[in-house]
Amino acid sequence: MRMPTQGHCHRRTGGHDGGPRMERQMLCYLECCMFVVMHDTARFIPSATALTAGQRRLARAGFAVFLLVGAVQGLYGPVLPAVRASFGLTTAAGGWVVGTHFFGSVAGVLLSFVLEARLQPRTRLTIGLMLVAVGTVAFALIRAWPWALGGVLCIGLGYGILVVAVNALFAASFGNRSTALLILVNAGFGLGAVFGPLLYGIFSSGNFRLPFLVAGALAVLGLPLGWVVPETPLHERHDPAPAGRGVQLALGGFIALLLLYTALESDVSGWMATHLIFHGYSQGAAAELTAAFWMALTVGRLLSVPISLQLKPLQMIAGALLGVIVLALVARLSTLTAVAYVLIGLLLAPIFPVGFAWMHQTFPRLRGAASMAMLGGLGGGLIFPVLVGRVIEASTPDVLPLALAAIAVACVMVSLSLPGLIKAGR
Repeated sequence: MRMPTQGHCHRRTGGHDGGPRMERQMLCYLECCMFVVMHDTARFIPSATALTAGQRRLARAGFAVFLLVGAVQGLYGPVLPAVRASFGLTTAAGGWVVGTHFFGSVAGVLLSFVLEARLQPRTRLTIGLMLVAVGTVAFALIRAWPWALGGVLCIGLGYGILVVAVNALFAASFGNRSTALLILVNAGFGLGAVFGPLLYGIFSSGNFRLPFLVAGALAVLGLPLGWVVPETPLHERHDPAPAGRGVQLALGGFIALLLLYTALESDVSGWMATHLIFHGYSQGAAAELTAAFWMALTVGRLLSVPISLQLKPLQMIAGALLGVIVLALVARLSTLTAVAYVLIGLLLAPIFPVGFAWMHQTFPRLRGAASMAMLGGLGGGLIFPVLVGRVIEASTPDVLPLALAAIAVACVMVSLSLPGLIKAGR
């Protein structure tokens, strides 16, 4: 495959139709990233071969799915004022939108544990997209608040199924390039989370129903994407024998790694604005810097694609976490606080996809590993922001950098223990 040049991209994206043009530009950019993955793999892994047609279709399908679910999840924050106004809700009652999506996500991850032993990946992808389609359309059209929340629950359920299925598929389907492609597809989620709210602010005029209707239509149009996934014989998809104690300990180590990573991500994004305001930043500036953190996280994942082909998982994870520890301590200096938090986003970027791919490479056929890892990640995002919030309440927001450094130290220690746990489990 030759690298799409600027002229090549221009020919593919020519014309004046904004929507299709943007879609073609995104596909062209994805092909450029895929070229980097293939080219660097050829340099550093002599035995690598070009992506097959099926792998390319899977890469595009997974990227499109994650772009969609990232955009839907990113919409919740910006649409909350319009949702409260439409249904006549208090601020606390409006918060049930986010809470309901979270509980649906947990249910979807738990359901995936059962579904992966009974259904093909393509069927699970189709079910997940159908649930997102039904949920987004219901939330957009239903006028009764409890039933509208049922639509959000449906979105969360589909989201939980999709994130487990897509991450597991990408970890298993690309051989030596699995880590790089897994980073790339998670970057797609980040791009959706950035551009979803951006497009809502530009085009919606405060109408929250329209973007969810559009998301529902896109989910319906995306249903055929599930059928590009190849079938896998059931007996090849997980080990029939129960895991021994060594395997359980090693899997527990991976779950702890992803849990602590999610704790770092959610604590930075959730509490950095509080810390910045404490140091004299306005609420608007703090919100913009929080958005810059998420953009840095997305850009960092794109930059990590070629790096992941050169470094081992432990080198990437431990190196990134050591940098996070240093930046967290730098964030205590008021003149560098904002820059430190944005740079933390860059360094956190590869940890989750690289850790997930490493886990799958270690236990390629262990049933339920992907679901348990995702559940651990959700737990980190639920538990640690509350704990850190109580620490801040008992002290001052200036304690946040120390709390982040402590979590990052624990995460480094877990990552360094993984090679020994893996060796003991084999």
